Amino acid sequence: MRTFKQFAKAKTIPMGHCFEFAWEKARELFRQNQEGTVVHGTITQPFSQPPEKNLHAWVEVSDIVYDWQCMQGGCGGKFMGKGFPKKTFYELFKPKKMKYYTPEQAMVMSIKHGHKGPWE
Repeated sequence: MRTFKQFAKAKTIPMGHCFEFAWEKARELFRQNQEGTVVHGTITQPFSQPPEKNLHAWVEVSDIVYDWQCMQGGCGGKFMGKGFPKKTFYELFKPKKMKYYTPEQAMVMSIKHGHKGPWE
C-alpha cells in the first residue's frame, strides 16, 4: 500500500467518490440511529504546489473523520480504513467554507436535490 506522501509526490491523489461515500456513511449512521456529522467543504491538498483546493465531503463521528480517500481510496497511510483523528485531518487539509448536516438532514437533502452532494 502506498502512503499519503507517496500519492502526493506522484500527484495522483484519488478523487471523485467523497460525496457518495459520505452519503453512504450518513445512511449507515441514520439506520443505526447513531450520531455523526456530514461535512461538505473546501480542503487544501497539503503537498500540492501551488496549494490546490478541492470540494470535499467527509463524516465526523466523535473525534474521527471518515473520508473516501482515507477509508477506501488507498491514501490514508497509517489511518487507512480507520479514519483520521479529527485534529490531524483539520491540520493537514485546512477545511474551509463548511456546511454541516445530521445524517437525517443528509438523507433529506439527497432526496430534495436528487443526488448525494454537494447541495449548497
